[in-house]
Amino acid sequence: MTPVFEMESRFSKTQPAAPLGSEDATKEEVERFYDFWYSFDSWRSFEYRDKEVNEGSDSRDDKRYTEKKNKNERARLKKEDTARVRELVDLAMAHDPRIKRIKEEEKAAREAKKKGVTGKGKPSAAALAHEAAKKAEEEKARKEVEEIAKAEAKKAKAAAATAAKKARRAARTAEEGSGPGTPA
Repeated sequence: MTPVFEMESRFSKTQPAAPLGSEDATKEEVERFYDFWYSFDSWRSFEYRDKEVNEGSDSRDDKRYTEKKNKNERARLKKEDTARVRELVDLAMAHDPRIKRIKEEEKAAREAKKKGVTGKGKPSAAALAHEAAKKAEEEKARKEVEEIAKAEAKKAKAAAATAAKKARRAARTAEEGSGPGTPA
């Protein structure tokens, strides 16, 4: 894999090109390598592949037409070359054992964080903080439920008092209407 990238690196505008690195390269080195090659900028122009040469023509329009045609062809070839390099990088990335190793390490770190255990079998600081936040959230929810229950009890008491007041009024009105001073 290394000779292919060394051969392609001679066309890079940025020199020196990012090296492939060793088998035990760090995540940053591996990412630097792939970032460089995914954003590879080549100085190749493909002018040597022009099909039509406009030196023999005296007409300005013919020269412009030929140059435009050649320019479009060069752009197409450059695009194909860039796609070829990206395909090469994709292939290298798919078979790179360092990428697999890094993904496994990240997965193990996520699992350890999820379980909340450090390498020594004790809860990690992040796990303890998570547990404390969880307890605080539960306490807050419990207090909210208590406040809602108190508010509902207060409303029910107020409604009962209002109903009692209305009943007393109704009783008073009934007494006044059937009292001794009213004609029968």
